[in-house]
Amino acid sequence: SMEFFDELQTLPMDERHPDLRQPIFAQLTEAVALHCAPLGSDFTDWDSAGEDDPDDFHMYRRRVEEALLNSCVCLQSGCLTLLCEQLASKGTQSWQLAEGILFSISCIGLELGQITDRAQRELVQNTVAQLLGSYILPQSLPWHPMVQMTALSVMEQYAKFIGSNEALVGPCLELATSKLTDKILADNASKAFRALCSKGAVHLRDPTKVLGLVTIVTQNFAAIPRQALIVVVESLGRVLSGMPGQSTPLLEHLCTPFVVRLKELT
Repeated sequence: SMEFFDELQTLPMDERHPDLRQPIFAQLTEAVALHCAPLGSDFTDWDSAGEDDPDDFHMYRRRVEEALLNSCVCLQSGCLTLLCEQLASKGTQSWQLAEGILFSISCIGLELGQITDRAQRELVQNTVAQLLGSYILPQSLPWHPMVQMTALSVMEQYAKFIGSNEALVGPCLELATSKLTDKILADNASKAFRALCSKGAVHLRDPTKVLGLVTIVTQNFAAIPRQALIVVVESLGRVLSGMPGQSTPLLEHLCTPFVVRLKELT
């Protein structure tokens, strides 16, 4: 059935039957979002997944992503609105539904970032703010590692929209840093942190705010997994490079744990 929608996208919109325009892609979006987390209620991670096959699961999700991108091209901001409505009505019913809808939202983030129409971009901007304020930042969805991981991916994929709203940058960075010491979430948290530092750099010029981020990282230096720590330190380094004349004390603070560790090793 996915191939049908792939082929449909090759047909110009004005040559399609009205039912094969936006209505059918709205139905496709609803269907895949509600059925893209076929995991048991006792699932926690792939190391203890039992009969669940990660390769099959991720292959299926790649097809889901392709279908959602087709829908997004047709529906534009309406695709995100539809998914957020599903999250509001069904996201609290189970962690699988919450994670599946969040995954669907994450799939179209970069595509929505390419929208040039001002009205459409403003609709996406407002919807992202509501999504973050109502569900992701207060962590109000059913708790599960997969839900947490996918929520962090949403922040990564929508960093372009978050970065243009100063009121969202700080809270999102705080949420990402709070997950860095969790071995399951650290990779997703560090990627979200990197994207937010990059897209929200214009709002990271206040030394006090940046000092808070640096302090959290240095205080948890030993608890953050190595690869995630590398990503976060590199991201902070780029932020500091954009603060000429103010970055030296912060850079020294950021480097202190590494210097101490080197001294211990020698």
